[in-house]
Amino acid sequence: MGRLLVLRPEPQASAMVAALAARGVEAEAAPMLDIVGVADPVARVRAADAGADGLIFTSAQAARLIAADDRRADLLALPVFAVGAATAAAARAAGFLSVSSSDGDAAALVAALAASGRRRLVHVAGHDRTGAVAERLNAAGQHVSIAEIYHAEPTRALDASLANGLAAGRFSALVVASARTAAAFAALMSSNGGLDRLAELVLFAISTAAAAPLAPYCRRTVVADRPTGDALLDSVLAGVPDGDDRRRDREP
Repeated sequence: MGRLLVLRPEPQASAMVAALAARGVEAEAAPMLDIVGVADPVARVRAADAGADGLIFTSAQAARLIAADDRRADLLALPVFAVGAATAAAARAAGFLSVSSSDGDAAALVAALAASGRRRLVHVAGHDRTGAVAERLNAAGQHVSIAEIYHAEPTRALDASLANGLAAGRFSALVVASARTAAAFAALMSSNGGLDRLAELVLFAISTAAAAPLAPYCRRTVVADRPTGDALLDSVLAGVPDGDDRRRDREP
């Protein structure tokens, strides 16, 4: 298998490239979405519900934006409920004192929150959300407000070097972790008349939904067994043949 192309937003893209490189797998980051945060994320959280008794994070991006706001001190005592280990780690890095992780998908998080006893929560998130976490909890009788603190803008054009690499067959696989990322890449390839170039590529995706925009054009699709970054990395590593000359100096 040749070089992998990781289409996730930063910093996840570079982190995955580094993790793959540490295992002898060559990869390149090509983020298809740019994360644009609001200027006042902490104020947005307070405005959503000043009396909230807990916060919900379903994305590490949201936790990182709170971490960058030096007015966050009075939020840090609130318990945080995170969708997975990576998001929980970002919340702890932001300084939150009580962080729990569902270590699963949105359904697992909703179940954990329903049993938490918390009645007023703020879902700190981006404009585009999956899992309908707030909606499901509100329907179950909890009060969940949403604080949108960022949005994702699709990349408008392929870098010339990347376009040339795709045309030359430099890549053998794509890695995606959201349907928006996959759709943005498909749109760029379509506008360049390059969708047929994907026919020889393997698609590694964090979920079936994330794979959907690209799966019809790729040779094969591999979906992680859990919708987490770690599981996605594991699926990529499992898909790289042991004898592949791109996987050098592998650890035993």
